Amino acid sequence: MASTPPPPEVSVALCTFNGERYLRQQLDSVLAQQDVALDVVALDDGSTDATGAILDEYATRDPRLRWQANPRNLGPTASFERAMALCRGPYIAPCDQDDVWQPRKLAELRAAVGDADLVYCDSVYVDAQGRASGGRVSQATAMLAGTNPIAWLFTNSVSGHASLVRRDLFEQARPFPA
Repeated sequence: MASTPPPPEVSVALCTFNGERYLRQQLDSVLAQQDVALDVVALDDGSTDATGAILDEYATRDPRLRWQANPRNLGPTASFERAMALCRGPYIAPCDQDDVWQPRKLAELRAAVGDADLVYCDSVYVDAQGRASGGRVSQATAMLAGTNPIAWLFTNSVSGHASLVRRDLFEQARPFPA
């Protein structure tokens, strides 16, 4: 009998659209996260490639992965809102279909969040073959801390794929603007 995974501490909200090229590497990196109870919600936005078959394959092998397909193409904003709504954990980590995460990314973000509603990390730019280009998000814009809304307004360095957000903040932010 298959064991039931522990209740998730962090849910990953993954949206896909014709993502078969990078999806296996991405799912491998997400499902290999260390030191965090995890569930993964994948939402496909009308792919016409093998994305659905890959999601089926991974969901069959790993009970932490659940996936659904949108009834029609909704676009990334509505898809991420829907995927995040399907998450069960108290923390949600948005994930793009071509991300590759370091093994302790979620554990380190979870440890860093403290009393904050959102925490984020830097990202490395890579080329189509997955090789680091030498660039980082932090080289292009300042990494900020604190609650000064003016600083955040003019120097936003938070990428969704690099963030961990409390479910409560997500619920307050709904509905997402079109």
